[in-house]
Amino acid sequence: MAAWKGGVMATVMERDRIRSAVLDAWEEAEKVLNQRFWRGSQGWNYQFLTEIEGHRVRVRIYRDSYDDQSYARAYVWSDAELKWNLAASIPYPDMETLLMDAYVANGDDWRWYEQDEAALLEEVRWLLSSG
Repeated sequence: MAAWKGGVMATVMERDRIRSAVLDAWEEAEKVLNQRFWRGSQGWNYQFLTEIEGHRVRVRIYRDSYDDQSYARAYVWSDAELKWNLAASIPYPDMETLLMDAYVANGDDWRWYEQDEAALLEEVRWLLSSG
């Protein structure tokens, strides 16, 4: 299968290779500071700290046994205010993490949080690059 772009034919594999290179560049630009999981009284917590374009970013995802108490949020640290400011969030009905049962034994597996984390980081990258 092939796709046309600007009169030049590019295969789907080439498009995927370019997309992969862009994602790799983003990942190289990020500096992973910390990643951890912990079990709460009613669910699982996930926190990921990274640095994007010189800004410290914290992703917090919580999967509660009650869906509407779950959340996925990204914060950017403000040196001027000395606090974390909310930069992005995913409404709980749209969270991919809800596919995980809050009582699973392997809630400390990063793959449960991967899609929500990626969506939050993509939005934060966009915010930081547009400012």
